[in-house]
Amino acid sequence: MLQMAAGKVTGATRTALEGATRLDGIVTARARLLHLAVRLGASPRCVLDDLTAMAGGAESGLLGLMADHVRALAETDSARLEDVTGRFDELGLWLNAAESAAGAARLRAEAGKRTASARSHLYNAFTKTGVEQREALADALDS
Repeated sequence: MLQMAAGKVTGATRTALEGATRLDGIVTARARLLHLAVRLGASPRCVLDDLTAMAGGAESGLLGLMADHVRALAETDSARLEDVTGRFDELGLWLNAAESAAGAARLRAEAGKRTASARSHLYNAFTKTGVEQREALADALDS
């Protein structure tokens, strides 16, 4: 955490991942470190399988929630992130809830930009081809 406080995010992420490997037999602590590593910037896909396996064998619902959070990030699923946000909030894990909500908002904004870009491209295609209906665009582009 000192590395993170000093702005050394990459070092903090690496420390969390290394710490998780040292805690192989201590499931909850290991899961928390893997989840922390993702929150700090590690690829969700690099820990998803381990975290999911640990959650499957644990009595704690928190491990399942952390695995769901990492899965939502790995799949860039804003709806799942919103669900995870509510579950973190219900447990009083407000920092996790805020981070999850921010991730969901970021994904929705990116999706909106892609939609706006696609609409812009369609508008340009309609303008350049003189086509007014979507159905006729494919024919106009083929000719």
